[in-house]
Amino acid sequence: MIRTLRNLDLIVFQFINHKIHNSFFDFFFTQITHLGDFYVLWLFISLLLLIFGKKREKNVGLVCLFTVILNAFVTNILLQPFFNRSHPYDVLGNVLLLVSKTPFLSFPCGQSSGSYAFATVVSFQYKKFCWIPLYSLAGLIAFSRIYIGVHYPLDVIAGAITGTSVALMVIFLERKLGLMANR
Repeated sequence: MIRTLRNLDLIVFQFINHKIHNSFFDFFFTQITHLGDFYVLWLFISLLLLIFGKKREKNVGLVCLFTVILNAFVTNILLQPFFNRSHPYDVLGNVLLLVSKTPFLSFPCGQSSGSYAFATVVSFQYKKFCWIPLYSLAGLIAFSRIYIGVHYPLDVIAGAITGTSVALMVIFLERKLGLMANR
């Protein structure tokens, strides 16, 4: 079963990385992917909420900030070294690499985990209007990592699961402690 999953992972990676390229997608996905770099966007928005928001937004910003930092620790410090999976460009000879190589390991994908962690926290607080654009952006960032040749599909799926799981754990703990304003 593991071999079948790895083969499917490779087939899907090669399809996305080789078969659907065009100049528009190349430009679009190289720009989108940078939104997830080093969690900067999510940290920046969290800090803006924390500094400039009203009480509710300050609380959301604090929970987002904590979630993004905890998620980065779980993803980059705990899980990536444990799984020690190399990037496709380090293993395969024919990867269409559209960005610089990353200093981190491949599994789970940090950009995917950070994006889904942030989207989950904000979506839980602002249910009416945020979840569609936030999860759409998270999905685009995750997909871009495959398209640009940096991650396998299972890397980004595991990143999405990791980020969502960390966020749900923080939301659960936050609700038990009652930090955020009325939901």
